Amino acid sequence: VWVWLVRFLSSPYINSDERLLRFWKLIRQHDFQVLPELIYPKLFSPPSFDTRKWNALQHKFVLVLREFLVQQELRQEPLLTGLAAINSRSERKLYDLADDTTEAYQTLLEDSQLPPWEQLTERRRLHQRRYESYSGPPDIKHALEAQLWHQVQYCLLELRFSMEALLADSEVKEEYKSSSVSNEHLTGLATPLVDDYPLLGFYLLFFQTIHEGTFSITVIKQCEAAYYQWYEHLHLEDQSFFFVKLSTLLNRSMGQQHPKARERYFALQQFGFAKGIFLRLGNIHLLTFLNICMVGTSLGKLDWVEQFRTAHLPQVAPKDRSKAALLSEAHLAYGRADYAKVYTLAGQVNRLPKLLRLQFYGLQIKALTERYLRDQIAASILIHYLRSAKAFVRYHSDLQEKYQAPMLGMVQVIQKMIQLKEKGRKNPDKQPLKTLLESYTHINAGEWLREKIEQL
Repeated sequence: VWVWLVRFLSSPYINSDERLLRFWKLIRQHDFQVLPELIYPKLFSPPSFDTRKWNALQHKFVLVLREFLVQQELRQEPLLTGLAAINSRSERKLYDLADDTTEAYQTLLEDSQLPPWEQLTERRRLHQRRYESYSGPPDIKHALEAQLWHQVQYCLLELRFSMEALLADSEVKEEYKSSSVSNEHLTGLATPLVDDYPLLGFYLLFFQTIHEGTFSITVIKQCEAAYYQWYEHLHLEDQSFFFVKLSTLLNRSMGQQHPKARERYFALQQFGFAKGIFLRLGNIHLLTFLNICMVGTSLGKLDWVEQFRTAHLPQVAPKDRSKAALLSEAHLAYGRADYAKVYTLAGQVNRLPKLLRLQFYGLQIKALTERYLRDQIAASILIHYLRSAKAFVRYHSDLQEKYQAPMLGMVQVIQKMIQLKEKGRKNPDKQPLKTLLESYTHINAGEWLREKIEQL
C-alpha cells in the first residue's frame, strides 16, 4: 500500500506540490506522527512556524490521500459495481490492504487542525466510498434489488455519521441538527430494510440508543450483547468504531452508577486488548487511557493494567504521554497498596492540567486516608491535604459543577470520618455518616467511602 501511495504522490498529473511527497516521507520517518516542530522546517523557508501554511499543507494532503483511497479500491476491484456479490475472501483482502492507509488518513484528520465539523464530513466521504462497494458479511443476504441496496448504503452511512455527530461536542451537534436528516426520517427509512439486511438493525440499535441519550442499563446491555454477537461479521474498521461507541455508552453507565457497570466496561477493554483493537485505533486519547487504567486497578486487575500500559502508552499523543505515565503509575501504586509512593508522585502534580490535577487529588486523598486509618500518619496531615484540595476546587471556580461537587462531597465525608474516629469510641454511631454519604447524588469514590465507613 505504501509503495502505491508514494507512486501516487510522485505523479505530476495527480500532485503538483512536491512538498506533499516529502511531507509523507517525513511522517513515516517519525512513526506516523505529525510533529510540526520537526517536519515544518524541512518543508518551508524560512523555518519559523506559520500556522496558516501548515494547516493548508495538511488539508491539501488529506484531500489527495482521500483520492488515493478511492483509486486503491478501484485498482483492487475494477469490476466492482453496485449489486455485484463479492467473494467474501477477496473482499476481506481488499479492505485489509486499505486498512493501514485508512488509519493513516484518520490520524492525519485528527492532527490537521481542521474544524471538528469539517473533520467529521471528511470521514463521512471516506466511509461513503467504502459503503458504495461493500456488500456485507458472507452470511447476510446479498441478492438485494439495486434500489434497495442503494437505500441500505445510504442508511448505513447516515447512521454512522449521526452517531459520531451526536457524541461530539456541542458545536458539532448544532451543525448536525441544522444540516442532517431527522431521526424520524432516518429511522423510517432503515427499519423496513432490517429483515433483508440484519446488520442494519445493529446500526439502528446503537443509533437510537445514542440519539435518545437516556442510556438506560437495559438498552446498554442490549447494545453490549449485539456487539459481541455481530463482532466477527463486522468489517475491521466497524469493529473498532462500535468498540469506541460501546465504550462511551458503558462509561456513561459508570457515571450513572449502574450495577456492575465498571466490570462490564473493563470486560470490553479486555476484549479490545485481546482482539488488537487498540492497535488499530492508532492514537489513544489521554482520558481514555487513564480511565482504563483507573477502572482496571479499582477491580484489582493490576497485571493486566501493567500489560496494557506497557503496550499502549506509546499510542498516547507525545504531548500527553508524560501525564499518562505519571497518573497510570500512581493508580498502579495505589492498587498495590504502595500509598507512600502515591504521596511521592504528588511532587510532580504541577505538571498536570487542572482537571487531571483534581483527579490526582482524589487519588492522593484516598491514599492518605488509607494510611490514616492504619494509624500510619496523624490526622493533621490528612486534614491539611483535605483543606488544600478544597481550596484548589474553590480557586478554580471555572471547573464545571459536575467535577467540583463530587470532590467537595468526598472531602466533607472524610472530614466527618476523621471527627468520628478521633472521638475514640469503641462502637461509634455510623448512621449519620452513612446518611450524609447517601445524600450525595454524585460523589467521588462512593463505594470506597462506604467500605471505609464500615471499617471505623
